[in-house]
Amino acid sequence: MMPEYGKQVETHPQLRQCIIDSIEGSLKRVGTDHFDSMMCPHGANIADEMDSPIIFDAFSELKKQGKVRFLGVTSHNDPAAALRKAVQLGHYDLVQMAYNVINGGYVDQAILEASAKNIGMIAMKTAHAVATHHKSLQPIPQWRIDKINRVIPGDMKAPLKGYLWVLQNPHISAVNSNLWDETYVRENLALAGKKVDLQPA
Repeated sequence: MMPEYGKQVETHPQLRQCIIDSIEGSLKRVGTDHFDSMMCPHGANIADEMDSPIIFDAFSELKKQGKVRFLGVTSHNDPAAALRKAVQLGHYDLVQMAYNVINGGYVDQAILEASAKNIGMIAMKTAHAVATHHKSLQPIPQWRIDKINRVIPGDMKAPLKGYLWVLQNPHISAVNSNLWDETYVRENLALAGKKVDLQPA
């Protein structure tokens, strides 16, 4: 639908005001005077959604007012395309994307291209690909579990290995962590700074 109808939404003047109102409302609710990053679009389904000049115009105004510092995008689908679009457009500072041991081979080259342009990257869904612990993510195909166990041998839980795999990539700025309860918080925090030798998949 984007090629046919996208311009009717993404270039509409009301979008600019909606972005500004959203940021200003969030600043009041959080009780601060600025945000480091503005993630817009949030949840972009295709890279074309990043093309909107209205987004950059709204960001530029908010940045001038000191309310935001950096422009980012969140993309759940096709992370390589989102990264390449960010490189092409030149005004995105940050991409939060799905990145894990399963889609890594597809995304890695785009990560290098984005890193060369100083675009920060936050990995999300890093454990979901092998998350055997949560019913809503079942069933996880056994080949995924087998793959992460080959890459990181040992008796550690598969989701923890998933985090570790991403954390070994020096081009990734941060990794989102699932914090289901205190046990997961403690387990996930224990991975910070941990180095492992990744084995061939």
